[in-house]
Amino acid sequence: MRILKDFCGILICIIVYTIIILVACGVIFLAIKPISDEGYFDFDLMVGIYLPFLVLSLTSHFACMVTDPGILNKQNTVEIYKSLLEEDNKENVCTYCNVWKPPRTHHCMTCRSCILNMDHHCPWVNNCIGFYNQKYFLLFLVYTLIGVIISEGFLFCKVLANTIEGIEKSRFEAFFLTFTIVVAGVFFLMISSILSDQIKAIVNNTSGIDVLQHKNFVKRPLYVNLQEIFGGKLSPLWLIPTPISGKPKKVVERGYEAPKTQDNS
Repeated sequence: MRILKDFCGILICIIVYTIIILVACGVIFLAIKPISDEGYFDFDLMVGIYLPFLVLSLTSHFACMVTDPGILNKQNTVEIYKSLLEEDNKENVCTYCNVWKPPRTHHCMTCRSCILNMDHHCPWVNNCIGFYNQKYFLLFLVYTLIGVIISEGFLFCKVLANTIEGIEKSRFEAFFLTFTIVVAGVFFLMISSILSDQIKAIVNNTSGIDVLQHKNFVKRPLYVNLQEIFGGKLSPLWLIPTPISGKPKKVVERGYEAPKTQDNS
């Protein structure tokens, strides 16, 4: 288990967990339970639908936070190079940590390391998003987005029920209900945007940092990219925050041509 000792990153993670739990409590006790008490639907069934997405979201976030994203050192890089590098580009050495850098590897100034298949450094998870934890990051985004959509649905049902029944709310309930709706809406916009960027990067066989550096790699079939991220062929394990196995697949940057070898004959 690895936790980056960055005060701001740890603080942001605490805030993220706090907000998610507060929103969940607001949805359960201010929306699901009151509407269930009115007989509109079964409380246990609705909570049983809602909680799994909450649990999967939090566990995916935690796994992403504590997993080594793919930190390179002089020992493990040699093994990776056997499958990723050709003789012509072994000169790509990091000026900060003095290790060979396979394609799509970048140095993170916050983590102070080169990260294999680095996408970006994410303060939300206090970690870089790299080869070994991008799966967790994607699952966190997907399950949180689903949870937010369900949350907003229950909250608007509560508002509609109050309007139909003419129920007057206390100031605290009105404030907390409004707070929950607004926070869930903000989460929806932020996560939708990040997930959209992730999907575009996966489809185009690139990463967030590569886009910023205007690097363009030859496209591969989408299924190949997904297999690389989720650690194998399509299976139920794609949907669960479990560790991946394997190594990155070769990528070819557009416009790059290997130097021709001299013919001495």
